[in-house]
Amino acid sequence: MQLVWLKSFVTVVDRGGFVKAGLILHRAQSRVSADVASLERELGADLLNRQTRPVALTAAGEAFLGHARDILASLDVARTEVAALNGAAYGVVRLGSMSSVASLVLPRLLDRFGRVHRAVAVEVVEVPTASLADQLFTRSADLALISLAHIERHPELMWTELWRESLIVLVHPDHRLAARGHVAIAELDGEEIITPGDGSGAGGISPDVEHLLQAARVRPSSSRLVASPSTLAAMVRANLGVGVMGALGVALVGQDGLVALPVLDEHAKRRVVVARLRNLKPSAAVLELEQFISETDYRDYKLPLITSGPTDATVN
Repeated sequence: MQLVWLKSFVTVVDRGGFVKAGLILHRAQSRVSADVASLERELGADLLNRQTRPVALTAAGEAFLGHARDILASLDVARTEVAALNGAAYGVVRLGSMSSVASLVLPRLLDRFGRVHRAVAVEVVEVPTASLADQLFTRSADLALISLAHIERHPELMWTELWRESLIVLVHPDHRLAARGHVAIAELDGEEIITPGDGSGAGGISPDVEHLLQAARVRPSSSRLVASPSTLAAMVRANLGVGVMGALGVALVGQDGLVALPVLDEHAKRRVVVARLRNLKPSAAVLELEQFISETDYRDYKLPLITSGPTDATVN
């Protein structure tokens, strides 16, 4: 019996399917399926009912699952103790992230981290920005890359600023502001404003943008929160409103069918931070990743319209 078979089996159960398990394990779905099949052949019993969605445990699977978890947990404890004796960190870190950061920053960041910290595995939890704090509170994530505006009212969280990026207004080419090279916040008065951050699609506005509108006494005719930069861009392309989001989001979705206008207000920035629970003692692996994220100079990543980096970051 191979440990990778156990890991594949437990991950399929936890994630509810072979495709999601493959994404977490960074392995092809076919290999994950083959692992579970090999385990079943060795045990002489079917562990999963593959006809259901999500896949369900058989009676044999329910009996074996606890043992598989115990074996993997014991191995993790042993590896952690040995790594500690050698002055290294070992373990899994769940890293929550906004979609734009997950797409444009994390691939390079995690590749660099993995070259230095080979014994630390990072699982990326990508959810709408407004849900990231909840991921920390429910301990579904150990760290989160999030806009400060979404967590600054939560004293239970501590954070380190990583960078600031410009907010961009997106309009349809036929919009009255499309011919402008830039826009002032005051010019959005009376507009239908769309911001990313929440998957509900209901009314509301991102806190990154809300304080700017309030300071300029701007009253939108309506506002809507959407799950991702891609959804926002699609709505603006359909001429359903004016979008406002960070420069990374614009870089992610592209500008085809859109007009991107920088905001003149010097305070029109999104402050991106790495955050975690203040009173929860982090593992050595979490601390290693947090330190690596905090000490990275993101200006070296040549990200669009990044105006500051860790050299002048603030720590809460």
